[in-house]
Amino acid sequence: MLPRARKAPTTGLRARKTARWAVVTAALAALVAAPAVTAAPAEALTYTTGGPAGNLDVAAAVPGGVQVKGWAWDPDTTAAVTVKVTVGAVNGQGPANRSRPDVATVFPAAGTNRGYDITVPTAAGSQKICVTYVNVGNGSNKVFSCRTVTVATGSTAPAPAPAPAPTTPPVPNATNTGVPAGTPLTVHNGDLTITTPGAVISNLDIRGFVRVKANNVTIKNSIIRGRPGLTSYMSLIQNGDQANKLTVIDSELIPSEKSPYIDGIVGKNFSLIRVEIRDVVDQVKITGNDVLVQDSFLHSNLHYLQDPNYGNTPTHDDNVQIQRGTNITIKNSVLQNSHNAAMMITQDSGDVGTVTVTGSRLSGGACTINVAEKSYGPIQGMRVTNNVFGLDTRHARCAVLMPLTTSSISTVTGNTFTDGSTVTVSKG
Repeated sequence: MLPRARKAPTTGLRARKTARWAVVTAALAALVAAPAVTAAPAEALTYTTGGPAGNLDVAAAVPGGVQVKGWAWDPDTTAAVTVKVTVGAVNGQGPANRSRPDVATVFPAAGTNRGYDITVPTAAGSQKICVTYVNVGNGSNKVFSCRTVTVATGSTAPAPAPAPAPTTPPVPNATNTGVPAGTPLTVHNGDLTITTPGAVISNLDIRGFVRVKANNVTIKNSIIRGRPGLTSYMSLIQNGDQANKLTVIDSELIPSEKSPYIDGIVGKNFSLIRVEIRDVVDQVKITGNDVLVQDSFLHSNLHYLQDPNYGNTPTHDDNVQIQRGTNITIKNSVLQNSHNAAMMITQDSGDVGTVTVTGSRLSGGACTINVAEKSYGPIQGMRVTNNVFGLDTRHARCAVLMPLTTSSISTVTGNTFTDGSTVTVSKG
């Protein structure tokens, strides 16, 4: 076992949704009971990004009101899901942040603190209770259950709980992304092809390339390094089948040897959460639908003045390159140090649509976000909101470059430069 050394900070189509909600009944049944219940194995269910999951376990009358208990989780955010409770004409809400270790056994990416316990004051008598989980990112709010309880007369309503204080997620950097400091790692020599549905790959130092050929695969607390001696393009991780969902958490994509032939991750239907990628050419190359990059640190791209892949002209390196696909979200992430663009939408092989970039810090490139329509036309459903852009672009203050046909149907708002000035769209 190799101890993981502490890292030092590094400076630095169309409009349609394919998000869907599918949970095997047997697996959810294991979570309907009290928190002490033993949950079904993770491979017994499938969840694809498209809204929160959860269950209302208890709805009961208490003195002066009703109490609801259950669990909720939204894979599009690491924050607690907001649970709204409607009792007749009275509304209440609270966060799903209480201990529920049984949830993590079914949804490993959710963690253990996904429970809720909310009391809403109400009048005596028969009361209809409805519970809604508030969606973040892809998907929509979920109304999970409505039940009726009877509140006894003569009871005193409890004082309402204070609203939770708003929190700001930390800016991703080398200390809060990647493998947590002190994590023991086991060396895996050679390439790794994953063919077992529901596989969880954890605590590995992989001295080779990873190929995903199964659904519901999770890679966590691991480093993927590739191998030296490349003479043609390779990606540290490849997930080429839209039917195979991949989640990478608290991991690093850092090659053992720098090369103009090496990229980070390529494919479709994957989520990167608290992942660090550096020292590759294109860090995230998207070729299909359903991609999430959240709380991640993408930086220090490789750039060659004479790249053999471009006829010995300079490298076109990007933090994120989107060749085709829809339902793509970049959230609370840092994208920096690329030479071409932090995000390059090429539409090289098909339509691109429903792209969201929000709450992130982006810099570098000739222009930081560069949108090309090519033969596929305007990008449908593009949103660039509440981001901070650097001033280090080769074209002055070129944060977002879009053709007018795309910018006229896009939402670009709430964005600023690091000096506080407002970002406007440059016409491409």
